[in-house]
Amino acid sequence: MAEKVISAVEQWPARRAHNPKVVGSNPASATNFKLLIMSKKVTEYINRELKKMDRGIVATPESREFLDSFSKANQGSMDMVLTQMAVNWGYKIALENVADEIQAQHGI
Repeated sequence: MAEKVISAVEQWPARRAHNPKVVGSNPASATNFKLLIMSKKVTEYINRELKKMDRGIVATPESREFLDSFSKANQGSMDMVLTQMAVNWGYKIALENVADEIQAQHGI
């Protein structure tokens, strides 16, 4: 039986080549690059969704105050419209919050 040949790089020196305490001691990982690309795609999606919100049958309120004033003015007589406006408002806020987080994390 042939003797098993192991041709592996010694792990300790390979690990020591990257010093996490020293900035720039290791090139940017592919994972970071993939996250950046994904963040750009998510940002583009968010922007498309926000643009669509003004073209729906039910308008998306520009502010919480507008939503509240609509509710008071109609005294509950437009419950279906008010519900859809509230759903749109919540979706808009969620999209904006995700966009803000991406901006803070990745500067996109």
